[in-house]
Amino acid sequence: MSSSLRIALVISALAGASALAVAATTPSSTAPPKTPATKSTSGGTATKGAPGAASSMPAGITPQAKALLESVGHAYGDCSSYQFEGASMMAMSAKELHQNVDVPFRLAAVKPAKVRAEIMNPQMSYVTVSDGSQTWAYVPQLGQYTRKQAVPLGDANTSNAQLGTMLASGTPIQRYLTPTDGLLAARLLGESKVKVNGTAVTCRVVQAQYQAPENEQVQMSPNTFWIDPATHLVMRDSLQMRMTNQNGMPIRLDAVTTYRIARINQPVADSVFAFTPPASAKLVDQIDMPGASEPVSPLVGHPAEEIALTDIAGKAQKLSGLKGRVVLLDFWATWCGPCRRELPTIVKLHKELTAQGLSVVAVNVGEDPATVKQFLTQNNYQVLPVWLDPNHEAAAAYGAQAIPTLVVIDKNGTVIDHKAGLHDEAALRAMLKKAGLAGL
Repeated sequence: MSSSLRIALVISALAGASALAVAATTPSSTAPPKTPATKSTSGGTATKGAPGAASSMPAGITPQAKALLESVGHAYGDCSSYQFEGASMMAMSAKELHQNVDVPFRLAAVKPAKVRAEIMNPQMSYVTVSDGSQTWAYVPQLGQYTRKQAVPLGDANTSNAQLGTMLASGTPIQRYLTPTDGLLAARLLGESKVKVNGTAVTCRVVQAQYQAPENEQVQMSPNTFWIDPATHLVMRDSLQMRMTNQNGMPIRLDAVTTYRIARINQPVADSVFAFTPPASAKLVDQIDMPGASEPVSPLVGHPAEEIALTDIAGKAQKLSGLKGRVVLLDFWATWCGPCRRELPTIVKLHKELTAQGLSVVAVNVGEDPATVKQFLTQNNYQVLPVWLDPNHEAAAAYGAQAIPTLVVIDKNGTVIDHKAGLHDEAALRAMLKKAGLAGL
């Protein structure tokens, strides 16, 4: 099951709460989750209540706030192990109806391939466990689980930062990997104590405004992060969202995530990565998740549109020149957090499968060559074939309205798969296998 589906399970808590709130006949008296007051420091003014409210914040990025956010990204992306336990409290409001949903979670990982992620959503929980050789996925409400051979996350050339990123992908801590991506404004609000690992930790509180999502029906307030200056870990965060459901009803969500255990670079017991399915659970090839199937793109099954672009070296390229090979188009940009998390896997597949008949083309959307070259050099991705799409013409031809978007084309030039969003290595390999690529 792909990482994007694991993330969707967190979001499904919101959808479930929304449905319950709208369907309820008697409104609840419960209030949105409260957050503690912050003590003012020289970096900002004191706030009370929910600092993640949807009101606007002053423009500009202060050096103190940016430095704290950068330290968070380094801590999460470059750790050798982590262990987190906590809960996301989400308060949904739809007109006069209200409901709170508490979603506990448990996350652990040890390089290079041990992972455990549990999302205890009251609507649909999910457990995925890998001991390095076997990977299990289990959904208690469905009584179904899968067992597959673990897919290696990296090789000898995979950096600690890249591997750390892959371990966190698809979990609630994924959003802390690149906390400065899309950052429009950030300021230091002050300090506040949060109880973590049984101890009160004095955190620095940062408010950060990010670029609005492309979905105009969703409005997001600034994020507020409680950051431990000693470990650079986020101990609490809050956010408010306003959206409209399919029936046009306005919905407000107040979300506060708190960690009661937060550790990195410390030993994690092997028992954490063991899994024994309940006797009543059924082993299946694929878990039948209600509503989890992705819509089939209208491009699938049809000849691939020709695109003519210039590569990063300035040489003219045409998609038709790759006919006879399986092609993986990856529409991406350097500023896109999910794209950056997926690129190590794209590079790995390029190195491993080129000899088996795969041609990877990373189509950069809308950026200048200098920016792209600098990014490739900084991350040691020069081996990756990159074509430039400065005017979004190729992206438009392939319906890449959001990035990353992946398109798989078979040897005959037919589109076999088309998916938007972040996908893990197992999902990418399945897409290539469907296109008939040898060696999978």
